[in-house]
Amino acid sequence: MWSIKQLLPAKLVLILAVSCTLVIVWASLARKVPSIQVNHGDKLGHALAYSALTVLWGLYAMNKTWVNTTFAVRIGRVALFSFSFGLLMEGLQYGLTTYRAFDLYDALANTSGVVIGVLLLIGVKRFYSAQS
Repeated sequence: MWSIKQLLPAKLVLILAVSCTLVIVWASLARKVPSIQVNHGDKLGHALAYSALTVLWGLYAMNKTWVNTTFAVRIGRVALFSFSFGLLMEGLQYGLTTYRAFDLYDALANTSGVVIGVLLLIGVKRFYSAQS
């Protein structure tokens, strides 16, 4: 039977997932952050960050053994968390700072990153399922 534990240890994945989450909080609330110097680089950065967030928390969720939860349920919960976290960060930009604002296009880029992350997780599961 396939297990994500074959890919990465749970503690390492948890450290990476928490680190990614904290970097996104910092990047969302900081005055100035590095940008990708291409057209729509800001939106690309959002999509990449939320893809990483979703993949890392998804790998962690796949590593844990919650009773009676399928892959789809675990990944659905991770996707909901990542999506909600993105909305929270956009809301905090509006509510906590005077130098950042809620941006619908940022929220859409975050959501596209979540979708990409889910697709990557499905690909990882299929790849490792085919190997066993």
